[in-house]
Amino acid sequence: MAKDILNTNTNNDLLQNIMLEAFGEYVKFNFQKGRFRLFANILDFIPNFSEAHSLIIYESLYYGIENVINDINNAKKLPDIKTNKLAFGFISEPNWTDFLNNLPSSFEETRNLYCVSAIDYIVRIQKIDYEWTYEISAQLEQTLCEESLKQVISQNHEICARKSKSRRESQLEGPWIWLPVFIFTALSRIVSCNNSSKPKYDYDQRDNYKYSVPAPSYRQPLDSLLH
Repeated sequence: MAKDILNTNTNNDLLQNIMLEAFGEYVKFNFQKGRFRLFANILDFIPNFSEAHSLIIYESLYYGIENVINDINNAKKLPDIKTNKLAFGFISEPNWTDFLNNLPSSFEETRNLYCVSAIDYIVRIQKIDYEWTYEISAQLEQTLCEESLKQVISQNHEICARKSKSRRESQLEGPWIWLPVFIFTALSRIVSCNNSSKPKYDYDQRDNYKYSVPAPSYRQPLDSLLH
């Protein structure tokens, strides 16, 4: 209905201003609530405004995404999963990814910057919340970005998927898998009670993995957290 009104009153500046204000509040509200399911319709609707008004709306979208990037950058310094999910939990949802991908080409660099921030963030939380790390990584795989970033995201997601699968399998096995280990350890101690040497256990250092994220051409190398 609103589209029809604008199409039939293209020269009505007052109407355009009223609709622009309402539209801006609607965009702001959905950003605050992390509701991006309807943003595809929002992007389709923008061309119905005048060029000047369309630029204002795109600017509000830009600042909305910039705020998300800033929130992620601040969160990676000292991650708190519960708080972070309240602030930007939507980044692991398909609706957010669809919104980013449907933005005009002028948002290409903004998408790249978002991807870099998101990669940095999951590096920090990879051992705090395996499942959310995987969910964010899966959405990054679907996000349009420059080729060098896409390769990094793909390689990291393979690692993340493998770790997530391994963790789920270990949870399904439950504590009973450790019973033979306990029995074997007890028997070993009985048999070697007169032996002064103690058994040594080597841990697979491969569990202590880190993502490898080369710096994109348009920004400085990532911080020391990746080393």
